[in-house]
Amino acid sequence: MSKTLFGSFKRSYRILKASTVGSATVYEVFSCEDILAKRKSEGLVWVRKFGTRRADLLTSPEDEPAAPIGLAPTGLKDSGGVMPTGSVGLAPTEGVGLTPIQLVRQQANSKTQTSTALAIVIRSIQEELGVADDSAAKCKSPQDALSCPLLMRLGIDEPMYRLYQALGIVFAFGFTYWTFSCYLAHFNNYHRDLLSDAVYYRAERPFVQRTLLPTTVNLLARLVPKAAKQEAVRFVHRNPAMQRIFTVDRNPYAASGSLKLEKDYPVETVIALALIFACLLGFVRAILLLYDECYTGSFAFRAAVPSIAAAGVVPWLSYTSHFYDFVSLLLFASSLLLLRQEKWRAYLIVFALACLNKETAILNSFVFVVYLSAQRRLNTSFVRRYLALQIALYVVIQSAIVYAFRRNGGGPTEFHFFDLNLPILREWVRYHYNLEQLVTAILILTAIFYRWEVKPLVLRCGLVIAIPLFCLGVFLGVMNEWRAFTDLYTPMLLLVLGSLGGLFGVRPLAELEQSRVREVLSIE
Repeated sequence: MSKTLFGSFKRSYRILKASTVGSATVYEVFSCEDILAKRKSEGLVWVRKFGTRRADLLTSPEDEPAAPIGLAPTGLKDSGGVMPTGSVGLAPTEGVGLTPIQLVRQQANSKTQTSTALAIVIRSIQEELGVADDSAAKCKSPQDALSCPLLMRLGIDEPMYRLYQALGIVFAFGFTYWTFSCYLAHFNNYHRDLLSDAVYYRAERPFVQRTLLPTTVNLLARLVPKAAKQEAVRFVHRNPAMQRIFTVDRNPYAASGSLKLEKDYPVETVIALALIFACLLGFVRAILLLYDECYTGSFAFRAAVPSIAAAGVVPWLSYTSHFYDFVSLLLFASSLLLLRQEKWRAYLIVFALACLNKETAILNSFVFVVYLSAQRRLNTSFVRRYLALQIALYVVIQSAIVYAFRRNGGGPTEFHFFDLNLPILREWVRYHYNLEQLVTAILILTAIFYRWEVKPLVLRCGLVIAIPLFCLGVFLGVMNEWRAFTDLYTPMLLLVLGSLGGLFGVRPLAELEQSRVREVLSIE
């Protein structure tokens, strides 16, 4: 049996803090006595040297050398002979020897072959988790190997995994459709913000300024021939069944049906509703991906996460529903996911889309600063550069939007503290606080802050927007419009699920487990 020095070197240290864009990997290097003792315990007491660039550890001098990893060595001569390592009688101890030092990983001059990187990924996964998984061998790329730890962490076989996955998808789609139906009950029922007015830029400010989805609908509607649009309008006006669905002429308050869809814009309405439903599905998917980044444990509980995420949106839908609500949910959840994965270019794209969707997108930058500050990376040039890019994007996009709609009615913002929110607060104090609501609030807050110190950092940092969002809601929003605070839903939901999941064996996923796989992949 033989092992290359690559495998031996991994037994000579342990990672204290994984490398990031702005900082190096921090290792703890074991003492020579510990390293030699660990080698002896595995029987690796012989060394075969290959020049100055390679050496194999052997259990006996007759062992065949291991196949070289990566490119075959050229121009190297065997220094000759097999030399035994010194016998050491000390038992290995944890953390004894040199104090932790910081080693800066140097970038290789050439990239490792894909097959080599894949082998390293699979081996690293198995060594880290101490579990062998046959499905890892079926991976065809290093990126595919990242899905293998899920089965290994959960300790279930593949057929059971597929069953839970199928049930999770079915229930998630059902709850998503139910949530979308509840959303439609409050959709398009505000005369200042009709869908057609937003699509064709006639709505009042500040609603017309939230232009991401309306502009997308406008561009897609232009691809539909004019004759097809006219035929769709005639079909709606002539068909009694369609008239029970499309009930709005111009005044949504005069509509007779429960749905407030506009008769003269059926094509634009269908496109908008398809995009809104897709955003809700995308949000549910983003929640599951973010959950996988933050927690591990019971797969049965994991399979229920998308359904819980979809159903939990319903209590936030009150008063009215706007076309940008589910877009905001998707973009903020995606922002947290990309922040956790440190995919910075994709994060900037999502941030730019959030700026087009709503003026509160600047709160994403607030989370960005708090998250990287908690990791002590705020003073790096990388963070300063990306923060400056976000501020520049926000200023440019919002300035262009405000200028483009400067002639629409209304104002860039609306001040509602005295006319709406102060009476609402007085009414809450006098009538709305009862024992049931108090107990519900206490249970939710307890679930959020239970074992706060071990909850995933990205979720804790995502919750910091509560203070600025509440202040904006008090002065510039309407307090009983819970949908205005839906950006808080993603971190609140996953923090609560982390506490509830603890009853089923769910625990926060160690930072080291994910960072090591990404670090190994970075060599490709």
